[in-house]
Amino acid sequence: MAKSSSVNKVARAAATSAPKASRPGDRPIFFPVGMAVVVLIGTLFIVLAWRERNAGIPDERPTTSDHWHSAYSVNICGEVQEPIPADTNIEFGIHTRGDGLIHIAPTVDAATGLNATVGTFFLESGGVISDTRLSINGIDVNEAETLCNDQESELLILKWVRADTERPLVIAEGLGAVRFDQNDPNEGQLFTFALVEKDADLDYDALRPDTTLLDDYIDGDPPAEEPIVADESTETTDTSEG
Repeated sequence: MAKSSSVNKVARAAATSAPKASRPGDRPIFFPVGMAVVVLIGTLFIVLAWRERNAGIPDERPTTSDHWHSAYSVNICGEVQEPIPADTNIEFGIHTRGDGLIHIAPTVDAATGLNATVGTFFLESGGVISDTRLSINGIDVNEAETLCNDQESELLILKWVRADTERPLVIAEGLGAVRFDQNDPNEGQLFTFALVEKDADLDYDALRPDTTLLDDYIDGDPPAEEPIVADESTETTDTSEG
């Protein structure tokens, strides 16, 4: 029979080598720390993406004293659409003259700074843009309902932050909040509002807007901007006597 002292030594050795049971309230710290790091990295990427999309322009610009120009196009499944007609009842000042340009010349504070957006332009032009739907100038397409070449589609904004930039930013979310934010009004920006095949390789050259008129503004030789008037073809009643 083993001596009691030997039994006690074996019991003490077993107790030392056995894992300690967690006490109530004890938690491993690695999991919450790891989650915090993941959240921090994700937030950093979001901030960097926002800064890239918004080109570092101060929040207050454009102001009601600015007048900038951006070329744009609407491209539906590879087909460039007709330019949006001139606005005849300018409310916000972020408008088009039917020339394939967006004139960023806010007339009210509500269209300046962070509110100088694609959504404001579409609203001014009588249209709608969301992350899934584009409706303007007789066009009404929806990712869930409109196919491109019999394939699922997605709505994107391609934004060239300067007119001489080769590759655009490709934006699929927050489309209405995309800003007109060029640092130098003489650099110009380009925007394409495009419905394309989902996950397709994009041909940036084919999707790039025509910059002929924008180049005239950048080069300092723009055409004279005549006042925008209502459609003169509207019939009127002749009230003259005789």
